[in-house]
Amino acid sequence: MRRNIHYAVLLFLLIVISALSNNAFSQSYINTSPHKSEKTSKEDKYAKSSVYLEIFGQGLIFSLNYDYRFKPNLSAKVGVGYALSAASVIATINYLTFPESSHHLEIGGGIVYLEVGSGVEAELFIFPTANIGYRFQPKKGELFFRIAWTPLLSFLIYEATKEDISKQLAWSGISIGYTFR
Repeated sequence: MRRNIHYAVLLFLLIVISALSNNAFSQSYINTSPHKSEKTSKEDKYAKSSVYLEIFGQGLIFSLNYDYRFKPNLSAKVGVGYALSAASVIATINYLTFPESSHHLEIGGGIVYLEVGSGVEAELFIFPTANIGYRFQPKKGELFFRIAWTPLLSFLIYEATKEDISKQLAWSGISIGYTFR
């Protein structure tokens, strides 16, 4: 089962490398027309790709993530996380408010694939997850920062039958990284 996590990490790294080299072999086109299309000018107004480290959050203890804004107010995130004896793969879709600004309210949801233990003793879990928080992503790129409440929903449902539910409700994360075009 540990092999599945290794394949997921490899896939994640290939996606990041592909995104980083996206412009390396592309052809340039300069539009000299005074009437630029609205779609082209809107797409060029913000940096789309981010790579960041998240402490706590959806990756439990820490995770390395790649986020791509495929529309001004929508992004997709994939990441890999590690905690003492667990590894995770994260996939979420996020809605961003105020797409013309560098400051956003981020609301999203997705899944976390978690493998706890190793070898024959490994246990596999798939948890739905959500996030709501603040995201700073300058339109021109560079510093990326976010802080969010990121509960793993299955923990909340499971813990609802116990007295100490408040221990799981406070799960959150903080992220810092780099945004580029």
